[in-house]
Amino acid sequence: HSLVCTALRSKVSSFTEMEANFKNLSRALINIAAKLIHTKDVRDLFIDLVEKFIEPCKSDRWSCNDVGIFLTQYTNTARALDAFKHQSLWERYMGTIKSCIMTMYHE
Repeated sequence: HSLVCTALRSKVSSFTEMEANFKNLSRALINIAAKLIHTKDVRDLFIDLVEKFIEPCKSDRWSCNDVGIFLTQYTNTARALDAFKHQSLWERYMGTIKSCIMTMYHE
């Protein structure tokens, strides 16, 4: 949490809202990833992205730029964690999720 939020402090316009919702947004991204092994959850991927990530960001009035910066920093912060063993898998997942979210996110 602090690694991502510290890096975002001066980069985004909605920092206060971002910091307040970090835990929920992070949990949503991790839970979506964990559930992708089940066929039903893969079918619900876009619904989950909208309900659990996009709508909360929109309700806090995040700009498209803020969402992109958040997702980039969130992805990159995993590199700073020594115990993180699945870096390439994480970057593939987050790259795909970021592309989906950025395509679906309209201000």
